[in-house]
Amino acid sequence: MHVVYLPRFLFSDKLAVLKLQGPISISASVSFHLPNLETIHLSVLKFPGDEFMKKLSSSCPVLRELHIINCYVKATICVESLSLKSLIRKTRTSQEKVSIAIKTPNLTYLVLDEYRVSVDIGEMRSLNKAEVNFFVSDFQVEELLTKVSGVKYLHLRPEALLILKELPVFPNLIWLKSYAGKKLSKPLHSAPKLKSLIILYFNEDLPFDPKFAPEHLPCLESVEICSFCGNPEELDIVAYFLKAATALKKMKIIFDCCISEVTTLLSVFQELLDIPRSSAVCQIKISKPDL
Repeated sequence: MHVVYLPRFLFSDKLAVLKLQGPISISASVSFHLPNLETIHLSVLKFPGDEFMKKLSSSCPVLRELHIINCYVKATICVESLSLKSLIRKTRTSQEKVSIAIKTPNLTYLVLDEYRVSVDIGEMRSLNKAEVNFFVSDFQVEELLTKVSGVKYLHLRPEALLILKELPVFPNLIWLKSYAGKKLSKPLHSAPKLKSLIILYFNEDLPFDPKFAPEHLPCLESVEICSFCGNPEELDIVAYFLKAATALKKMKIIFDCCISEVTTLLSVFQELLDIPRSSAVCQIKISKPDL
């Protein structure tokens, strides 16, 4: 990466939005005083040292939005801000294990999508929405999910579920996006107020088994199932939700685009419509991306 010496005028007192995209390496000599900066987007940068993000975030008293995408850091990313509301950190690079320290007590939206990471976060009592995906120990995942367990909206990636033995209770969770696999029963047990569920795809190697899931889902009102192929295991999942969700209002099933035979589609359509429903008001909507 080329080392870039950022000009002084770039960091004026009036600056409100800062977006830097590499591949570039930031000079270690850069200094900050950004009293009006509200938005920072950093992409494909190499930070000069572990103190860079801490110095940058703490120098912005009105910072509200921070994106750190595919940025290289030697060991630690530290974000400290009392004003920050939205934090997105994503990387799929194979760099050495990184530590992330987050002290943002007023954060409302958090995305952590990492390859190898150790996480240390403070209290997040204001957090409303989170997306979690990384390769760490089950203790790290449990600790992080406990810190974010007050959220209403959660996108839980399969890697986080697969390595975790137990999930904390999510007392406020009403919206969940995940996948249909063996561990899907855990968030269903841990979210007593769940209203909306989006299933992105099915894990054929570790299939969902309804016998481990809750017998009743009294609050669930909406289920969306993507990448549906109509195999027996998938039909069993549909049957489970139609039976367990007594207050279900809508089920949307989106067929996988690889299914092209009309006769196959019509056959699966009929099977879906013949499955008994516990909710008298439930409507099933079926679609296909290329229809």
